Amino acid sequence: MRPILDLPPAGCQRTFLALRANLLLTHSKGVTGMIERWNGRLFLILVLLLLSQLAAAEEIAPGLRYEQRAEPGPLAIQWLEVDPERISIRLRHAGAGGLGRETVSALALQEGAIAAVNGGFFRIGGPLDGKSTGLLKVAGRWISDSLLPRGAIGWQNTGRDALIGRLRVFWTLRVGQWRFPVDRINGPRGASGTILYTAAFDASTRTEPGGREVIVSNDRITAIADGGNSPIPKGGFVYSAGAAVREKVSALRPGMRARLDLRFQPGFQAQPSPRSRWSEMDFILGGTPVLVSEGRKVSGFSEERIQDSFVHGRHPRTAVGIRKDGTWILLVVDGRQELKSIGMTLDELAGYLVSLGCVRALNLDGGGSSTLVINGRARNSPSDPTGERPVSDAILLFPRPTQ
Repeated sequence: MRPILDLPPAGCQRTFLALRANLLLTHSKGVTGMIERWNGRLFLILVLLLLSQLAAAEEIAPGLRYEQRAEPGPLAIQWLEVDPERISIRLRHAGAGGLGRETVSALALQEGAIAAVNGGFFRIGGPLDGKSTGLLKVAGRWISDSLLPRGAIGWQNTGRDALIGRLRVFWTLRVGQWRFPVDRINGPRGASGTILYTAAFDASTRTEPGGREVIVSNDRITAIADGGNSPIPKGGFVYSAGAAVREKVSALRPGMRARLDLRFQPGFQAQPSPRSRWSEMDFILGGTPVLVSEGRKVSGFSEERIQDSFVHGRHPRTAVGIRKDGTWILLVVDGRQELKSIGMTLDELAGYLVSLGCVRALNLDGGGSSTLVINGRARNSPSDPTGERPVSDAILLFPRPTQ
């Protein structure tokens, strides 16, 4: 790492901020003699010293730059500038399947990533601990969907032409002339639910008895199981119908050909369609809400159905933004630490991302999950008293091989 500026202690920052405030106050009272005695060169030195207290940057690797700033509030902000042509951007789930949690630093060390930030929202505790609650597609494998219409970011292995927008995804099981809707994928199944379980979830469906499960491998039904917790074939899936709707699949038999149809509904307005740029994405990560669109802050988040306290409260935040030239910004704002950083509202976060040149941006999981890691070490100050919070998934960064 090549340090460009070293960030001094917080006490120095407060000293210079106090000096700047004192100068402004003195001037406002008409007492200008103090400033007039300073020649231009000395005043310029003071300005440069003040700026050095508030900002620092490091080149982590070719195509990857780290910056941090201390802003009034106080606010501790750090971000990664990523050139996707020189840095590979990948998603990693903590568990072997769709469950489990790990810290961001542990995930980065396991994979040999040079930097990482936390990803999407997830369940904490219970039998589905670590299950993503939003859209999640990792290296072409669907792990999770979203119950509500929410934002997402999608990208190919190249990292270029990333998509950020509101998105819904719909699955349908097709067997001959029959169509069977899918309520969710890889989630808990209620009595009236129809859930699709893929091999990315776990070895079995973990469902309770009482339903009926259609086991499909290599596009053909291999078994119909009354009960629950059926094994999930590696080359297929299980369509699980709860007790109240199990008779809807009563006509199905082993040997029938079966396949899944997938449709995308960007923006919540157009009719769902299998033809979408989203279908070409190797990685899709859900978040909420979309913060920036076409270079402007998004006004209002009602379409994504999130609580006012989440919108207007000050919290630690993690966000991803894309500049016009394709550069990625992975930003973390510390919070819930009164003397160091109080956090941001979503409107403030959106404005800050616009100030960094982002034309599109998405809020990711925040709070105690907000973590930015470089070379295996968290560079921010996570808000949980125990330190880094184990998370469901993370965005990992790797140098691309030189040609």
